[in-house]
Amino acid sequence: MEGMYAEGLAKVGSGKAFINPLAKLNRDMGIAIVGPKTNGGGLKMLDATAATGIRGIRYLMESAVGDCTFLEINEDVFGQLEANIKSNSVKATALNTSIQEFCSSTRERFDLVELDPFGGIYPYVFDVAKVLRGGSYFFATATDTAVLCGAQKNACLKLYSAKPMHNKLCHETGLRIMIGYMARTLAQFNFGIDVLLGMFHDHYMRVYAKLTSGAAAATRSIDSLGFAFHCDSCGAIASSKGLVPVQTKCEACGSKMRASGPLWLGKLKDKGAIDAISAYSSRSGGRRLQSVSQLLSSELDIPLFYHIPSFTKRLGITGVSPDAVIESLKNSGFAASHTHFDPNGVKSDAPSDSVAEAIRDVASGKVSALHYGQV
Repeated sequence: MEGMYAEGLAKVGSGKAFINPLAKLNRDMGIAIVGPKTNGGGLKMLDATAATGIRGIRYLMESAVGDCTFLEINEDVFGQLEANIKSNSVKATALNTSIQEFCSSTRERFDLVELDPFGGIYPYVFDVAKVLRGGSYFFATATDTAVLCGAQKNACLKLYSAKPMHNKLCHETGLRIMIGYMARTLAQFNFGIDVLLGMFHDHYMRVYAKLTSGAAAATRSIDSLGFAFHCDSCGAIASSKGLVPVQTKCEACGSKMRASGPLWLGKLKDKGAIDAISAYSSRSGGRRLQSVSQLLSSELDIPLFYHIPSFTKRLGITGVSPDAVIESLKNSGFAASHTHFDPNGVKSDAPSDSVAEAIRDVASGKVSALHYGQV
């Protein structure tokens, strides 16, 4: 039928609603993390920005979610949402209301909240916190990357109370600013967050988190906040925990470092979540999901990365393969990996001078192409 969109087990009409087929990947990931259906009653879900309802409908049909409340404030879209719920034969509640109004008036609590607004998450996290509980999943998407990545610096300061970093590291620092905002807001409700996966993909930031209730858990989350630093002169990176930046000069060259934060310096992935996504991708046969999950699985879970072309430009060296740089760093005893934030980026626990040395070794031919598959 014209105007119908099929994904997973669901088939929906779009009507006047926006639907993004590229977001199938993050919908698949959420379903994988929540897990398959069980014999019990299932999880109680809130699809806070429903649109066509494709996300919540898929959870109902394919995962451990057993009940879903859909919110859609747009009257022109709401009728299509109701029709999609009916045509997919799922039992659910659909409400033509705002997130703020619903969350401030209901006494319900949800095991999973999906927040995928147009733009940023900042207008909604405080209200969503009212319908969460200890053990709840909170999955959120932000598409205001111009704000989080520093192209609109003042907006980031105003809306997220954080200073962005407008350079090659902006996608990672932007994601960490987003998580930091979530952690600070949820801590006001005595919730701590466990980040199951945080990622940047297709021009959006995506966070899959699980909450722990209690003042101690909230404090632990706040203790994971801090600042990230980058030296424009030599490429060094650094980070420090705490709500006040303590590092201003580069330890490698003495130049003033660029600071960003406060932001999240805790982990960006959980092995159990990555394993669940990998298993799901193997079952579904989705090559795109398999490729992304493999990259996320192998990526070092440490703050920031080195942008290799920036180093080669400073060193006056022609381009080198990040694969070769990773091999060279590993040969020198450091941990190193690719990063999903930038195909030309390398995550490593090596200091910047060792990265520069590895690049020189690669450029001079000391690292054999046979060792990293570039034959």
